[in-house]
Amino acid sequence: MASGKRREEKSLGSKRTKNRRSSETAKLASTHGAWLSRKQTQKRPVTEEPSARVVPNLMSTAKMARLTPQPQGQQSEEMMHISSFAITKRGKDLLLVKRIRPEFTAGKWTFPASLINFGEHPESAIKRIVKEQLGAEPKNVKLLDIQSYGDKHWDLCFIYEVSIDSVGKVSQDIEKAEYFERGKLPPEFRSDHAEVLESLGSKV
Repeated sequence: MASGKRREEKSLGSKRTKNRRSSETAKLASTHGAWLSRKQTQKRPVTEEPSARVVPNLMSTAKMARLTPQPQGQQSEEMMHISSFAITKRGKDLLLVKRIRPEFTAGKWTFPASLINFGEHPESAIKRIVKEQLGAEPKNVKLLDIQSYGDKHWDLCFIYEVSIDSVGKVSQDIEKAEYFERGKLPPEFRSDHAEVLESLGSKV
């Protein structure tokens, strides 16, 4: 009888322990759930990147550039060019220039464009480019897009819409400037500039 009573008390004690543990587990789960709920409803302050404030949502191309760090004392095979492009329209026609120089562009049609000088703002650069290449005063300058191309040779392109009254005296590096219908661009239109135009899509 005594032995049976001890087994009964032991069983009751085991049940109490299990109930206590279950209660503690339920309490812990409830507390954790409440913490998660508060965590999910808390709003973190949004830190806006400086670049996002300047040109939000303008990267149009999915192409990625790659720059590989080089050992000290070795010249990198990678290079980066930063350029500004001018998209000038007359109605729906686009203004192109026929190049004389640089030599690798001779005889090709391009948008008025050039590398940015060190420390020069892209918008200041496009105003300079329009004056130098077209002999015209730029008006209503508007950033349309920023495009990134390349692998070892990386091009970062700032594309601006620019208005002018008329083409003046073109630079010595340019043979002439003419307007073309978008669907009838000359066959000598440079392929990289054609890619820039294609990436602009309906922005032009």
